[in-house]
Amino acid sequence: MIEHRYSVQSVRSAIQILKLFSEEKTEWCLSEIAKIKDWSPSTTKRLLDMLVKYGYLKKSVKKIYTLDHSILRLAGVVKVTMDI
Repeated sequence: MIEHRYSVQSVRSAIQILKLFSEEKTEWCLSEIAKIKDWSPSTTKRLLDMLVKYGYLKKSVKKIYTLDHSILRLAGVVKVTMDI
């Protein structure tokens, strides 16, 4: 039960990171995210690493995070399912 609760919290936190990205703020560094979410740097890094691994974020050489291709795939699915 504790593992399940931990998994749900990790998913919730990962979604919170993704929601930080906007047209006004397309890049984030680890320290900015940790500060705004009031998380430890190690927790923030673990979540960012997971999002990079699954293609939702990419990390530059300068350790700046931006949205990556998996977001586009999801946007394409939404577009197909919407009546536009």
